[in-house]
Amino acid sequence: MDKIGRIYGEVIGQRFVFASKDYFEGNYVKIAIGEQTDTNAEIIGEIVSRGISNRYLSTPEVVKYLDDRMDFQRDTIYTYTVNCMGIIKDGKLVNGRMNGIPGQNVYPADIDVVKVVYGINGNGPIVGYLKEMPDCSVNLDPDQIFNPHLFIVGKTGSGKSYFIKNFIAKIIDEVWVFAPTDEYNDIDAKIKKHTEFILDLNIDSIGFYIGLNVSEELILRNVDFDKNKIYSNKDIIAEIYKYYERKNDKGGRQLTLDFGEEMTHEIELPGYANSLIAKLKSIRHIKFSGNTKTIQVPRSSAVFDMSNYSQLEQECILNFYLYRLLQRCKKTKTEKRKKHIIVIEEAHNYVPSIKNTISKDIVVRLSREGRKYGISLCFVTQRPRLFDQTALSQSGNKIIFSLPNPDDVKHIMEDIAFYKPELATKVLGQKRGECVIAGDAFNDVLEIVVQY
Repeated sequence: MDKIGRIYGEVIGQRFVFASKDYFEGNYVKIAIGEQTDTNAEIIGEIVSRGISNRYLSTPEVVKYLDDRMDFQRDTIYTYTVNCMGIIKDGKLVNGRMNGIPGQNVYPADIDVVKVVYGINGNGPIVGYLKEMPDCSVNLDPDQIFNPHLFIVGKTGSGKSYFIKNFIAKIIDEVWVFAPTDEYNDIDAKIKKHTEFILDLNIDSIGFYIGLNVSEELILRNVDFDKNKIYSNKDIIAEIYKYYERKNDKGGRQLTLDFGEEMTHEIELPGYANSLIAKLKSIRHIKFSGNTKTIQVPRSSAVFDMSNYSQLEQECILNFYLYRLLQRCKKTKTEKRKKHIIVIEEAHNYVPSIKNTISKDIVVRLSREGRKYGISLCFVTQRPRLFDQTALSQSGNKIIFSLPNPDDVKHIMEDIAFYKPELATKVLGQKRGECVIAGDAFNDVLEIVVQY
């Protein structure tokens, strides 16, 4: 391979500068250490800045009296500042502080060694390519990127949901997607979509969902529910009226009920019974059953389309299914456990930083304990500052798409172990489909372009 230049000047720290007579379009270079030593290794570096200089044209006075017939291109050189990324020996990345020496030849880096130095030479579906090296494809290994959890952030339209949809469609793990919109309904046809949800008819659970007091819970416990029947909130309210009908009139007066938006009745209820009914109306889309056979908790990949449900109902659904998944995985023998990946869209609504929600405790618990039961979480959000810090700290890998708010960029960048100061500016200027990937899954921060 032809050299592109030589190192010159003083080499400081992990950076060096090389000069070339010809312009080099690439962004990755290598130094063959074996040229001057017996070591069979190469230093791999990334070009971080470029410059053009001509020592004869270095002052305004010279330029002023320049003869236009002068061949200025003859004395012009291109300079490149390089940041050393690592040393490759026998096809592997090794630790070492060796740097370039002035006078050494510099060569273009091969795609294979760039993949090794970044740690993207493993298995997994291809998701895009390096922004600074379009010929270098990037494949993500699910076992690495979801270890233990993944955090994806970006503004609306930046490409984050498109990315995760295409990625999970290519992996074999069990995937549960909780989405407040129907944008995941066009995902792989093999993944079942759920739009109707039946939760456990458990008084304690219902009390937890809608915040019942002792008097309100007591009313529900006195109602005679049929465990083999599926109840809507209107059905439960009707049973409450029937309970008070039996209680107040042993003669069994006929109730007048309207199953439209509103209900009418001929009996007066106590104040706490009316408050119970008002709370039940807040979960009008969810249904309940006491029969475990009726309640189907998916055993394979599923999309939970919660677009027709209120925020409170969505929190109830998330809490219900995640708790049962955790209990199932705990009871399953370790060698028979399947890896489950839980994708939570608009995660800041369910795991907020400044308040509690019905779903927050179980999600934070899974972020701390889920890994040992084969459960990995994938949080997708637009506002990292509004997301719970405990869950964020447990996310070993982060994918950052374009963010318009500098405070959000600073907040998420401070949590990246491999922080590079120049990344903050790059994130603010990213186009749709461009993202930064950082975390334990790779040897360095990746800047990639998602493959559409």
